Amino acid sequence: MDGGRDTLVFNPFLFATQLNPSLVLRYELEFADAAAATAVVLVRPRLCPTRARLVFPYAGRSAILDGHDALSHHRLWNFAHPKLKAFGVVDNTQRYALDIVAVDDQGAMFRGDGKRNQDWFSWGHPVRAPGDGRVIATHDGQPDNDVVGDENRWTDRDFTKNEASSDGNYVLIDHGQGEMSLLAHLREASVKVHKGDLVHAGDVVAEAGNSGSSLGPHTHYELRDGWGLKGVHARPAYFRDVRIAGTGEVAGASGLLIDTGDVIVAR
Repeated sequence: MDGGRDTLVFNPFLFATQLNPSLVLRYELEFADAAAATAVVLVRPRLCPTRARLVFPYAGRSAILDGHDALSHHRLWNFAHPKLKAFGVVDNTQRYALDIVAVDDQGAMFRGDGKRNQDWFSWGHPVRAPGDGRVIATHDGQPDNDVVGDENRWTDRDFTKNEASSDGNYVLIDHGQGEMSLLAHLREASVKVHKGDLVHAGDVVAEAGNSGSSLGPHTHYELRDGWGLKGVHARPAYFRDVRIAGTGEVAGASGLLIDTGDVIVAR
């Protein structure tokens, strides 16, 4: 690696709801250049509690198709790429993102072969406001991809012209104290709220769809501190009123952190 050039090292460890305050992670980085000294980096993790009281975007039973574990595509986004840095990106805005799909009692995500949007239990599923707040941005004019597995109707792909292009149809809700909920890939013409509207946790704001950078009907959820990409930071989301099916984990007073593969039962 050339001196003075930035690179990313992806943390292989899982995030947690509880944390030992004395924990220190020690990274020793060895480089291919034998003349380069081993670099030692100490990291002291800290909890980032969610200030807003969040409910899960889907009521009933759903699953996390992809979250923020070590192999998740959300977590492996290279925000240090020179083009992104030059544009003003400072963080991986989807670091703690969740791709949510509705499932039946057997855990199936769709009927039949799942080749049509209508086969998926998520298609048209009510999407709820995760917390109280004010709607600060929406989009509802992006046609849904009509081939599962192909972003065939997502054509607005230049993030320098539209920072939220990959979200397709979306709702962004400001909960205050630097926390905003992004609900993305919503079904075209399903958004029920407008910029400036006040919403309460549990209010239905749209339907799940397959718009934007999406390969099938689902809802992409992020807790973040702004709109778009420039200068925006990700936040971990701890949900109330949920349990993880099969493990017995139930949200406590500080909420529950959810990740890839979890089957969620939410009130």
